Amino acid sequence: MATKGDFGRIYFPGNPWPKGHQIVECCWSGRIERSTGVWFDFHIVSEAFDAADKGRRFPDEDDNLGPTESRALWCNHHHMILSTTNWPGLAYGFHAGSREEPFDYRKLSGRVFQVDNPPISEGYPRPLAVYRWGHEHVAYSAVAFKKESGSKTFSISWSGQVGGFSHGSPDFPYQFNMKLKKVAFAGIHLPVHVERSDAFALAEPYVRDSRKYKFLRRKNDAVLIPQ
Repeated sequence: MATKGDFGRIYFPGNPWPKGHQIVECCWSGRIERSTGVWFDFHIVSEAFDAADKGRRFPDEDDNLGPTESRALWCNHHHMILSTTNWPGLAYGFHAGSREEPFDYRKLSGRVFQVDNPPISEGYPRPLAVYRWGHEHVAYSAVAFKKESGSKTFSISWSGQVGGFSHGSPDFPYQFNMKLKKVAFAGIHLPVHVERSDAFALAEPYVRDSRKYKFLRRKNDAVLIPQ
């Protein structure tokens, strides 16, 4: 479940709000796929695109504005959601640990993940799903993690491009940049009925020092939390 708060900002170069939009929901977690290892999931939601404009009046727009410049277009779609979990079957996240290179939480700070760069193919599922001007594709992501001083949380710098495919070729003309802060890792999620011993056995090939994680069983799942 996404946590609500102030998690930084997202910027869309050239849109009517150069100061960006606050990120109001952010959940970052992991999961294990038996054949491939650890995968990261994200669910990120921005405030309304026009949240900073409440109470202000704006003149009618010039019909010659490009789509990125059109305030009406942005407002018509309300806000941004970038998620691997919100729309089942559309996205599968990105790879964070394998047998050859196990996930190491203690060495995550400083790592940069290249996601869907370059885009592999058209259609779904894809690594990431996004709603911006309706449902679109997102690709060419670079996701950089940095541990925040004196805290268990991370800042995350995330750049990417939004678009789709034209005649089977990638066409992603719209850039975005996110500067996330105070993002906590929600742990590695497992099926709710998994036994403790099986959870560690499943994690061990793909997670460095997995036996040092804390095992918790909750209402809808089980989870391994790094200590």
